[in-house]
Amino acid sequence: MRIAMSSGHSTKCQGAIGYLNEVEEATRAVDRIAEIWKENGIECWTFHDTTSTDSSTNLNKITDWHNSRPSHELDVSVHLNAYQSTSKPMGCECLYVTQSSLASKVAAAMAGALQLPNRGGKYRNDLFVLNQTNAPCVLLECCFVDSTADADAWRARFEDFCYQTASATAGRTMQPPDTEQPPIEPPPVAVEQVVGVHISAPPGVRVDVDIVETQG
Repeated sequence: MRIAMSSGHSTKCQGAIGYLNEVEEATRAVDRIAEIWKENGIECWTFHDTTSTDSSTNLNKITDWHNSRPSHELDVSVHLNAYQSTSKPMGCECLYVTQSSLASKVAAAMAGALQLPNRGGKYRNDLFVLNQTNAPCVLLECCFVDSTADADAWRARFEDFCYQTASATAGRTMQPPDTEQPPIEPPPVAVEQVVGVHISAPPGVRVDVDIVETQG
């Protein structure tokens, strides 16, 4: 499996900003998901636009980057959603043109990890990146930046979100790398040792002595 993944918008052409910053969090998610893929043998490339100052330049730069990658099976664009400021949970969705089944699985994985509403896979034929990439593409709307419930869930469950999303997009379960545990030393064994003691007593008097020294 070979995947090209980019974060939406640009550091100089910001996306949505609320309780979360879309560009900052999409960048963080892209980098962490890519790390998980690489740990599990998935070949991938990542891109963050740090130069575009307008939307048209940004969209073209992102799609040109995707299309310039070596042959790959999937393009992924990572965004965070926005609607209006609310305390209610809003949830996760995945947009597609041709990838209906994959989008549904990814949306469910994101929502399950964040414990937010699953808004499902959504067909969108009006989005530049989905229409212009050569490889099949899905666009992730990870959560809503203007929902306090979504923002709290994102901060609390980010790592699980990345693992579940990495698994759903790649089509197989991603596992944390094995970590070698240091050997456990056995506890010391107590050794009972009888210590010889000589006691003098008057004739005809019996003395019983039982002294045990524990060494360990």
